[in-house]
Amino acid sequence: MIDLQSNLLKFLELKFRKRANSEHDFIPIWIVGAPRSGTTLIYQALCSAFKCYYLTNRVAWRYRIALIVRMIERNFFKTDLSPTSFNSKYGQTKHSSDPHEGGPFFYQFFPKEEPYVTVEKNYRDSRNGVEFKNILSEIAKPYPIFISKNTYHSLRIQVLSELFPSSIFVWVKRDLKSTMKSIYKARQDNNDLEKWWGVNPPGWKLKEKEPVLDQIYWQVNAINQIIKKDLELSLARHYEIDYDDFCENPRSFIAEFADTFSLASNLYSSIINIPENFLTKSSESDNIDVMIQEYLEAKND
Repeated sequence: MIDLQSNLLKFLELKFRKRANSEHDFIPIWIVGAPRSGTTLIYQALCSAFKCYYLTNRVAWRYRIALIVRMIERNFFKTDLSPTSFNSKYGQTKHSSDPHEGGPFFYQFFPKEEPYVTVEKNYRDSRNGVEFKNILSEIAKPYPIFISKNTYHSLRIQVLSELFPSSIFVWVKRDLKSTMKSIYKARQDNNDLEKWWGVNPPGWKLKEKEPVLDQIYWQVNAINQIIKKDLELSLARHYEIDYDDFCENPRSFIAEFADTFSLASNLYSSIINIPENFLTKSSESDNIDVMIQEYLEAKND
């Protein structure tokens, strides 16, 4: 059905895209971090707290006709958007109004095979760059804030900050052991421990033959190094958050974040829909914990 809708409306969408412009004034908030570092939960929390637009499943599932679907959404779903829950599985949510990572949508404008983009590639003045800025501005209307989480944004910081100078980057950090364990389990769930999973920073092909834990360790550190370097290089506004600290008191984090960037006026009057904490019972140590702990100890020797 979605493919049929996209095929039937693709020519109308093309007209919409040609008419799109970047006149709408808004602040993009980009959530970045290594895979499995907690970015999705923070994405959901920010979308729940702020009067904002985010890519809904409804739009993202129909990314090839995103402007048409967004127009329908704007006119026929007039209540303010908000995630229906704080549940997700590997970044995916279920309800049509829930936030989506938007992978296929962003791949219309950013490379997939070599996802790291820099200002040296003159992206701002390229056809993709201009079209992306215009379309995102149209999609964000009429909200003053657009929030997006996609771990590949970690490799797009230079270009995103150049296209949208008012951008704010939220850098989510999580302890290395927990992040590595979660990526390892994602590989297990994908039924192939040897297959690369998640963001592939520059140089990842050279790591394909290395042991699994070496790959994961390198992946997490390489991504965080790129984030640090590109945030400094672009002089972009950014905010660092530790995932465990956030889970202990998400409301405090949101209030502090809003105050830091003068966004308090864009908060909903009440954020009681956000739990006081996201703490879960500590699981008992398992074989993966032991294996990763021994690996990290050996790395530090």
